[in-house]
Amino acid sequence: MLFRSEPLGLTFRVENVNPETAERAYFRLASAYKKDNLMEQALENCRALLSRYPNTSRRRETQTLMLDIYKGLKDYRSVMATLDELKRTATDPDEKRRIEAEIGSILFDMADYAKAAQAFKDSLQAARENDERLALREGFARALFRDGKTADALAQFEMLAKEEANPLRQFVAGMMVFALKFSLDQAFEREFPEAALRYVQQYEALSETERGRLSQAEFVKATWIYYAMALIDLKKDRGAAALEKLKAVSTSPDDFLAGDADRKSTRLNSSHSQQSRMPSSA
Repeated sequence: MLFRSEPLGLTFRVENVNPETAERAYFRLASAYKKDNLMEQALENCRALLSRYPNTSRRRETQTLMLDIYKGLKDYRSVMATLDELKRTATDPDEKRRIEAEIGSILFDMADYAKAAQAFKDSLQAARENDERLALREGFARALFRDGKTADALAQFEMLAKEEANPLRQFVAGMMVFALKFSLDQAFEREFPEAALRYVQQYEALSETERGRLSQAEFVKATWIYYAMALIDLKKDRGAAALEKLKAVSTSPDDFLAGDADRKSTRLNSSHSQQSRMPSSA
């Protein structure tokens, strides 16, 4: 006799139960455990459902639930395995394209930027809707940037700056265009966008209380300007000035931006630490 018994008192017998009822019970248990943050128990019931009923109509629903759990646990190996399985069994071209884009995002989070860029590129070529194309192009551009493909990243950000209708996203793309052109010696520091300079000057003139009243979009805009300035400082070997700006950028609500600022700050601090330990020449 098989008997299921778990900590929350969620129990059921699967012997002599018709498959549809058992499948529903397993899935409900898994969902309940996930809701209560009991992820291992949730995964156990998902695996039991798929193992005992391999032809279940709830397979994709169950795999999607497992995917959410693996993401929460940051178990990227299992995330990728689940996404690959969902992609392999997908019959809808739109769903397969969405999965490919999600694979790109996960590869980006795993810092596998070359593969992430390729995944975004493949999805971009098949995209149909304008919003989807813009989101994929942004992911493609950012993956290229992180992978050190500066010229290729610039080309994608230039297209974003032309195609993006959202004012903030268009502004961000414009900031990246200037910063990347500067890094490629295609622009001078004195050509820094005047509107951005005026904006950050007005931002710096605000009191802490006034800054606290800014919208998230207004704050994000200021941090992107500081980021572009920090990239210029880095190229000109103004490490202290770059660190000061990157510290401000690391508080940005934009996760990509804050993460990149933290990465660059860590590298810069590490470089300074190594230099300070080097023996001076007599």
